[in-house]
Amino acid sequence: MPHADGAGSLRVEAIASARERFLQWGYSGASISTIAEDLGVTKAALYYHFPDKEALFLAVFDDYLSGVAADLAALAPRFEAGGADRSPVEPRIAALEAFRGLATVFLSRGAASAKMDRLAFQESRHLGEAGRSTLGGRYHRDLVKPLMDCFALAERAHWIRPAREGEPARVWLFMGLLSAFFAPGHESWAESDSLIADLERDAAAFAHVLLGGIGN
Repeated sequence: MPHADGAGSLRVEAIASARERFLQWGYSGASISTIAEDLGVTKAALYYHFPDKEALFLAVFDDYLSGVAADLAALAPRFEAGGADRSPVEPRIAALEAFRGLATVFLSRGAASAKMDRLAFQESRHLGEAGRSTLGGRYHRDLVKPLMDCFALAERAHWIRPAREGEPARVWLFMGLLSAFFAPGHESWAESDSLIADLERDAAAFAHVLLGGIGN
């Protein structure tokens, strides 16, 4: 990757390069030296923006999660309208559309979404206590809490039933079902020529399975 002009551009490119290296090699396998080499800059240039590898790792997730948070925030009005009984369409259709949008937030990012989540949970053990706390706090603020709020509003709108004793948290049911759409043999749409059509199909299928289950 060529070295970009400007400190701001270098920071953006460093985060992009580091993301690829961390996804490929994990936290321990990636190094500041390699990332600097990818960018054609010195390690000192990277250390100007990131005091250490942990700071760069956290910046990668800040970038990823801020995008997810913005997309989830844009969807919140759909769930708020349902919860306040202000949806202009029939409840079942409103619910399907809202959850289709929710699935699209993650499916539109392709398999990278699932890979980033695995990277966070598997590699956070290499961070210091403060780093783990920071990463966990960001995940809760930008991903878990917004999803929890959407599910609470969906329950208030009677789009979904109350949770039953012994069931996993709704957020993890949601994320677990999403992972099936990134399973080998299913993620090939991400490379197809009909990306938008296939994405819409999968998002709709996700919403139907989530809300309707697979029972007769």
